[in-house]
Amino acid sequence: MADSDTSAKCKSGEASPADDAFELKIDFADSFFPELEYLGDFHSHPYDVNEVKTELEVQREKLFERSSGDAKFAKYQQGLGKNYRLQIIATIFERLDQVNRASGHIKGDLSCIRFQYDKRTIWIKAYAYRVDENENIWRKVNKDTIALICPCAGVTVETING
Repeated sequence: MADSDTSAKCKSGEASPADDAFELKIDFADSFFPELEYLGDFHSHPYDVNEVKTELEVQREKLFERSSGDAKFAKYQQGLGKNYRLQIIATIFERLDQVNRASGHIKGDLSCIRFQYDKRTIWIKAYAYRVDENENIWRKVNKDTIALICPCAGVTVETING
């Protein structure tokens, strides 16, 4: 089960977690363990031409990757003893006119796909974490061990192997 979260504190150009709302949701899910368990989150990074001028800027600046705040949130949850192991970020860039671009993985990164919808380019990037058994601390899994597949966006096993 996945749930979209609408509890971020939003300001112009930034969003931050509403910690009390996150804690309530996480504790609620964990109270039904093992049937339910909080494993991570997914959220969006929206941009438009008023904030970022081009899709190429999103790509070059890697705005589709997790922010420092995203990394801190993962570490914070893990520090609380949560089994936080998945973070999915959808970055959306809206332009004035529709363009046609091929869908697929970002070059050299199977953990990120890019596709077009209407006047938007959408990147979906996944991060996974594991516990390092020797040190009992959380480590980010190497992006080379994650492969996103999204058939409805034209990204399949064949496009990975092909």
